[in-house]
Amino acid sequence: MSTERFLPEKAQRALIKAKIKPGCILHLFCDFIYQPDNKFVIVVHVDYDVGLMLVFLINSRIHPLIENNPTLKACQISLKKSKYPFLDHDSYLNCCEVFDSLDIDTAIDHLLRYPKDFKGQLLEEESLEVIQAVNTARTISEYDKSLIIESLGD
Repeated sequence: MSTERFLPEKAQRALIKAKIKPGCILHLFCDFIYQPDNKFVIVVHVDYDVGLMLVFLINSRIHPLIENNPTLKACQISLKKSKYPFLDHDSYLNCCEVFDSLDIDTAIDHLLRYPKDFKGQLLEEESLEVIQAVNTARTISEYDKSLIIESLGD
């Protein structure tokens, strides 16, 4: 059993907060997408001072509209189950749409109740691919691009 369970809640929250950083992979309920569902997300920027967390979604497949658009397809990063064993199958990180609707405190509350939904960290190879995809993405604002590239490049 984790020693975190024996710590006061305030200390547990502080530990979780320290783990939520760029590149971390979480499994959370996403009520901000077209069909709300539990999804794997990758945090690409977090700023606790202003309460901002930017995430990309991991999808099981590439949507046909993206598949047929070379510019958008270039922003899909392959994530292999062999490297990310929590995945049920090979999946895709969609780097052409960034979301800022995930509340940081809600994420911390969720991970306090379900610590196993913290899945780990994006590997360096895929982090570099994300930076390249974001840099060329036409669907992400320059402001968000700079936040993401600076956060993942640290």
